[in-house]
Amino acid sequence: MVVAMLVLPFMDATVKLLSSRYPILQLIWARFFFHFLLVLPFVVIRYGKQTIRAAHPVLLLSPGLFLLVASGLFSLPFSTFLLPMRLPFCLLML
Repeated sequence: MVVAMLVLPFMDATVKLLSSRYPILQLIWARFFFHFLLVLPFVVIRYGKQTIRAAHPVLLLSPGLFLLVASGLFSLPFSTFLLPMRLPFCLLML
């Protein structure tokens, strides 16, 4: 848990550094895509291939869509308004 909490500031710092060169949507896509590639083998090994198939795909896609929107709204101030790094975290804790 401690390692996970130490990784979060580095991920957000990476978004801030790369947002001057790449669009926020592309950065968010890359973040989720490479995380998916990292986690997928562990899920398939542990639970089998049947976990990938969904009976109701819309129900599975809606939380992912909400997470995408939340990540985009959280990362947007880093590139648009050039806010200091700690301000979005302070707003998140409110």
